Amino acid sequence: MAGSSGTRRLCIAALLLVCAVVAVSALSAEEEYDEWLHYISKTSDPVSDETVNSLNAKILNKQSITSDISSSLSGYDAWLAKQKVLAASKPDVQPAEQRRHGGNSKTEEVIYVAKDGSGDFYTIAGALASIPVYNSARKTLFIKEGVYEEKIVIPSSQKYITFIGEGADKTVITGHATAGDEYGDALLKTYRSATVGVNSDHFIAKNIRFENTSPPPEPGAIGKQAVAFRISGDKAAFYNVAFLGAQDTLYAHQGRHYFQNAYIQGSIDFVFGNGKSYFKDSHLHSIADSFGSLTAQKRNESDMNTGFSFVNCKIDGTGIIYLGRAWGNYSRVVYSWSYLNDMIIPEGWQDWGIPARQGMVYYGQYECSGPGADTSKRVPWAKSLSYEDAKPFLTDSFVNGHTWITPEDEIHP
Repeated sequence: MAGSSGTRRLCIAALLLVCAVVAVSALSAEEEYDEWLHYISKTSDPVSDETVNSLNAKILNKQSITSDISSSLSGYDAWLAKQKVLAASKPDVQPAEQRRHGGNSKTEEVIYVAKDGSGDFYTIAGALASIPVYNSARKTLFIKEGVYEEKIVIPSSQKYITFIGEGADKTVITGHATAGDEYGDALLKTYRSATVGVNSDHFIAKNIRFENTSPPPEPGAIGKQAVAFRISGDKAAFYNVAFLGAQDTLYAHQGRHYFQNAYIQGSIDFVFGNGKSYFKDSHLHSIADSFGSLTAQKRNESDMNTGFSFVNCKIDGTGIIYLGRAWGNYSRVVYSWSYLNDMIIPEGWQDWGIPARQGMVYYGQYECSGPGADTSKRVPWAKSLSYEDAKPFLTDSFVNGHTWITPEDEIHP
């Protein structure tokens, strides 16, 4: 069993590496999102056994399959081939309804949410209200296909919550609040604008989409921050999850977080906060009309153990984009083994208009590729990292992941 598990992980890791280095075409935001969905969605479309066997052989021999896929297949077919190999490498999992009615014995509780009335609850809020406030055992919400127009906040006392959808193209939690909206006699502000806000520890999400549909603001607009998802808890993990928004899409507020195969769309500071967050094999897509920024990390003290690490990610889209802006005095962001498209501003980084931060931030790149990866014109206070410099950022040990991250194939209702 140990051998097959190791082989499975090797297959998945090799395939995910391919996805980050395939050349990027000029796609619209909708097409980019669809491309990502093809990658993480199961498919029954025919791909020849000869192709699959060839790819499997190369993976098992630790060979690169990039050139073969690029030459023998293109576009959607390439995605399908990779998906078929991925699906074949995963263990069989019983259908959700079969497990619900006496399949696998599990100690955790599964609660079904369905807009059509076929589940235990019509709404996500209703399902969460059924869980004890001081929860100590994992509760899984299996959220069936549908668009759920809800504003969700999970309190810090309600730990061990899992959201599982039927795919990021099928299960959608949506909202449109902005920081400038009224909240009683005050304003919502950025923190409360989130469509979904999680304050508790040990949150997991898989195969689902969180979005804020407020449109991209004009440069300099006030009160237009519109968060799709805020995570304020510790030890949170996300698998095959899409975060769609414009300004301030994903608020990694605080805590340690692990993102695998995420799709994150935005325009200004669309990954921001003072969390310690590790992004693996993910796709960041800019929809900026003019200037924008991928990140705004808020590490304010030199002894704060926070920052963002992006490993084997794909970064593309529209506009002219900074890799990051120094929201905090000691802001820390590193990109490694990632593809950076040509919309990246050559200088790379911005000091938030506070020159004193230039000598305190930690902004670096390690072995990135693509037209936006050229470091020759980067600001002088950015770092081109050696392997030893980059090593602490390269694996999920960045967030102490070996002590708490649950393997993706163990997360199901």
